[in-house]
Formats: sequence, C-alpha cells, structure tokens
Amino acid sequence: GIVRSMVGPDGGYTLRKTPGDISLRDIYEAIEGEIRIVDCMSGNTICHLHETCPQLPVWDRVQLSMVKILEETTLEQMLAENSIRGLTRVN
Repeated sequence: GIVRSMVGPDGGYTLRKTPGDISLRDIYEAIEGEIRIVDCMSGNTICHLHETCPQLPVWDRVQLSMVKILEETTLEQMLAENSIRGLTRVN
C-alpha cells in the first residue's frame, strides 16, 4: 500500500515511501485497480470481437501513453506544481 496507519493518541496515516518515490500510477492503481482505458483492454473481456477489433490497437497506444505519463509523474512533482500555483490544500 501507499499509506501506513498507526493507532493510538499519536496515530494517523503516513506515506510508506517518500512523495518522490510514489508515482501517479501507484496512486491510481491503489484506488482503482488495473489501468484500463476501455473495459475491453482486459484479457477477461466478454467482447467477441476482441481478437479482431480494429480499434484495439489505437486504445492500446492511448493506454500505454497514459500509463507512461502516470509512471513518470510523482506525487512530489504534483505537490510542487500545487505550491507554484499557490494551492494550500488538495481535496
């Protein structure tokens, strides 16, 4: 997991790694599970056209690009971006 919980008077949640070592992909997959831009990207699809779908290569490229961006972007970068814009809180 991304966070660790501690019980007690001084308890709460802390990050398991530094923000620079946590990618947006880590966060996304911790919350949503495997990244799939469309449902048929899963090997468990029930679509009978999956093997011959002319759109699948396009969605595959889109997904690969998205995953690459999420892997290359860290929580630290996002926090730095927010401080540049003057945000004090992330909801």
